[in-house]
Amino acid sequence: MRRPRTRRVGVELEFPVWNRTPGSAVDFPAVHAATEAFLRRFDFPDTALDDTGALYRARDPNTGDELSFDCSFNTLELSFGPDEDLTAVYRRFLDYYPALRETFGQHGHALTGMGINPRWRENRPEPIGNGRYRMLFHHLKSYAKLGG
Repeated sequence: MRRPRTRRVGVELEFPVWNRTPGSAVDFPAVHAATEAFLRRFDFPDTALDDTGALYRARDPNTGDELSFDCSFNTLELSFGPDEDLTAVYRRFLDYYPALRETFGQHGHALTGMGINPRWRENRPEPIGNGRYRMLFHHLKSYAKLGG
């Protein structure tokens, strides 16, 4: 079942979202507004909504680039479709990232690349409202029951 190798790379980056107001959790309506503002600027027409109608994934079918939230609206994920030219991926990043920083900033939030979210204690650990993420959160919580 060997497939021929291609010389293409895909890149995925995760950015904790944090509310710039000290002691405050991520404000999900602000995250949704920032995401919608970003999508008015960039056309990612292939979208997925959670059970409440909030967008949690948008994809550009031409490039394969995707904006999504990883498990909850506390972490934004930016994925780039496979490309033979890493410089082209970098150029798209240089288009998207400043726009994301701007739109989140306009809504009192920031993206950080510091690993763990600096406001993780304040954030609400709520899964994205769909079956997949609820199942994942349920599974992760069950781990504590195993002891160890």
